[in-house]
Amino acid sequence: MLAVWFPPRSELRRPSDRYETATRWAALVVLVLITPLLAACGGARTQQVRDDAAAVRATAHQVEATVIGVSSASSTTADGQPSYDLSVTVRWIEPVGALTAPQVAGGVGPRIGDPWPLWVAPDLTPVAPPATERDAEIQGAVTSIGVLIGAGVALAAAVALVRRMLDRQRMRQWDEDWLAFRRRRNRGAAG
Repeated sequence: MLAVWFPPRSELRRPSDRYETATRWAALVVLVLITPLLAACGGARTQQVRDDAAAVRATAHQVEATVIGVSSASSTTADGQPSYDLSVTVRWIEPVGALTAPQVAGGVGPRIGDPWPLWVAPDLTPVAPPATERDAEIQGAVTSIGVLIGAGVALAAAVALVRRMLDRQRMRQWDEDWLAFRRRRNRGAAG
């Protein structure tokens, strides 16, 4: 592995070999230089999730609803598979009176009378709950890792493309050298 980054010095090394080594080093330097960008992308995503959660907390409020009905929702997923989700109807108390809203639950369903945490918008419609701090950090980390993988793939593809071009040049040069060798060999003893 070390020979890939530090090839041995040799008189037989062609200029194309040096270009290939330089390309690998350049890709490594670029990958190191974009590390702050990766951190910035992850930090920006984390902050965006935090801001979205703060907006939900500022406009909506949490209520403790009670499950008043559970039924199986017969539907199919986007790929045509049957869905085993349950349709849950919940009720909660607001200053304007009791409100009821349908919810969808996946997996093991609740029973009638179970508590159901719910976030409600100012217009008294259910909204998605705000993300937690851990959710924000996970999304930031996933964004950073995604950008790192994308940059790594792009740099690896660039190095592979340069190597392919240099290999084609090496093969043309090899063919020319071989042809010159054959011509010298066919001249005979007198040359």
